[in-house]
Amino acid sequence: MIQPEEKLHDEPRRHPWLWALALFFLFLSVPFYYPEGREPVLVWGLPLWCWVTLFADTCFAAVVAWMILFTWKEKAPEEDPDGNNRGS
Repeated sequence: MIQPEEKLHDEPRRHPWLWALALFFLFLSVPFYYPEGREPVLVWGLPLWCWVTLFADTCFAAVVAWMILFTWKEKAPEEDPDGNNRGS
């Protein structure tokens, strides 16, 4: 029987720099670091913190999508001599 650890060729958990980057963008998406009580800087009618949050959320989604698409690789299922897949 194939164990889950043996089946996966690569996993996102083996790339800590990706997790650090994802956490950075998640941290950046919460606008707690902007001072209160000050008139917000408007860019195209929206406050600057809103644009920073949208940018950070988009980057976070891109990093997670990249993790799934490029670092989550599975080995191809092995075939029996009869031509049947053992993995399914």
